Amino acid sequence: MRDVSRAGSAIHIVDQDAAATARGNAFTATADNTSAIYYNPAGITQLKGVQFRGGAYSVSIRADYEGANGAHTGNRSRETGVPQLFATWTPENSPLSFGLGVYAPYGLGLKYPDNTLFRTAVKSARIEYLTVNPVVAWQVMPGLSLGVGATINYAEAELSRGIFQEGDEFKLRGTGTAYGFNAGVLWQPAERHSFGIRYHSGTEAELSGHTSVRTKPFTVATPLGPFQVRQYRPDLSAGGGARHRRAAGGFR
Repeated sequence: MRDVSRAGSAIHIVDQDAAATARGNAFTATADNTSAIYYNPAGITQLKGVQFRGGAYSVSIRADYEGANGAHTGNRSRETGVPQLFATWTPENSPLSFGLGVYAPYGLGLKYPDNTLFRTAVKSARIEYLTVNPVVAWQVMPGLSLGVGATINYAEAELSRGIFQEGDEFKLRGTGTAYGFNAGVLWQPAERHSFGIRYHSGTEAELSGHTSVRTKPFTVATPLGPFQVRQYRPDLSAGGGARHRRAAGGFR
């Protein structure tokens, strides 16, 4: 997969802090709490001493489908957890600030009944993506700060689909890691005016794992006699990812 930016956008979770969400995520030029680690790492120079902020919520998607023949199907709710943990430390009389964030920038979960109209295309899908993001910021001068950090990302994906008839299933599950970085600039030329810009690099995770095939039991004749087949699970290595660069700017 070379260009899956649109797919990355579809599962992108933009809300990583309650205060930023309340402002429509127009937070790049403010970035005045520990979630600045995500929104603009340069902003953590505004924070003194040790500070901590955490939160969590869940995302569920309800999707209904009606075929041309009038047949209807809908997915069962599958919750996706979205944790946010941010901590910063600014040593006394130091121009440097340090931070660590743990958050989920991507996620999706869907599950359809076994008799769904498109079961041979998909029955269920789940993507979990967790990022650990250490950052460091430097106050170059009063009103101007720069920040940069590394992103260590863990991805897990699962997909299942039907094969021929109800009761059978092909399932793929894989995990992988990816690495990237984020950076930001915060400039406040006057008390009531500030400008900010941030950048998140794209990431692409190579997933490896296994597949499994479940069918209704059937019998195969062998030289040693009848053999009943129920399930087999070959190993599989698959490549994929969510390459979705993010850049944002703002002013207030």
